[in-house]
Amino acid sequence: MSLQDNLLMGKDNHLKNILNLEKKYFTLIFETLQSDAFKNDLLSMEKEIQDRYQDFEKVWKLKNKFDLPAERLIAHHIYRSDVLSDKITGMYTSAISSDIGIVVGDAVLSIDVKTNDLKGNKGDYNNITAEKNQISFNNKHYKLIPTISNLDSLSRYKPHFPILTYVIKIGYFDDGHSFRLIKGNSNYPTIQLACVPNGRLSKLFNYNILKGFKTYKYSDESESNFEVKDKEEAMMIMEKNPDYVILDDEPRLTYRDIGTGDIWRYTSRKNVPTMRVLTGGNTARVDTDKLKYRLDGNSHKWEGLKTIVYE
Repeated sequence: MSLQDNLLMGKDNHLKNILNLEKKYFTLIFETLQSDAFKNDLLSMEKEIQDRYQDFEKVWKLKNKFDLPAERLIAHHIYRSDVLSDKITGMYTSAISSDIGIVVGDAVLSIDVKTNDLKGNKGDYNNITAEKNQISFNNKHYKLIPTISNLDSLSRYKPHFPILTYVIKIGYFDDGHSFRLIKGNSNYPTIQLACVPNGRLSKLFNYNILKGFKTYKYSDESESNFEVKDKEEAMMIMEKNPDYVILDDEPRLTYRDIGTGDIWRYTSRKNVPTMRVLTGGNTARVDTDKLKYRLDGNSHKWEGLKTIVYE
């Protein structure tokens, strides 16, 4: 596992500044999320959904009754925060950004708000996920497929502030009959806050902070797909070709073609077992260890992933 290596930074004061800004605004956002005002509003939101659950479920047929209110809640408290409001100078105008984009005195804050249903999506509860438009990190060394993000590392117009990415997740439980926030369980925290490193810092993490994708993209070209009876037949076919090397640490049967660099994976196409060439991924899962164990511009340790557990 390649954690942050500040030795690769050398004497680059620009990178040191970005590292310090990421820590600075992470601390201020986390303080905002810990405030009594934020907690009171979040609990009021929970009560609103509980009281009107049947309306939301039966009348408006809302599957996720919490995502829009949660985004509204975060935006409201970021703009009214005692520690952030006086630093806000405007909004970030690009269409490529997270849910909230604001300009502060020395940076742009791109804040993505996520809600996670412990009932419906327990497997991803403690994963930090992101779309290409929400991060600027360059994952060109991701072992399966190089992945370049869409968010700019710096704002396009002067003074070209660094764009800092933060992810806020709030957990809830919705079984189709009732709703509640997740409380009293440190294994499934109520709130998670993460800082995804800016793209200019990519080399400090060996150009990879990913551990996979929720879903993958595959080639539709005929020469990049072939049907098989089952996993065993796929393995037999692939191992006959000396150019195919199995990637043992992959949970799914996966081979690299050492001649072309193509990645072949065992999957299904129209419910038929198939070996297909991987071309990309959609929602990325970020390595939480690489987010948590961070160094600032002076190589002082800090945590870029923290949680809050309500009782």
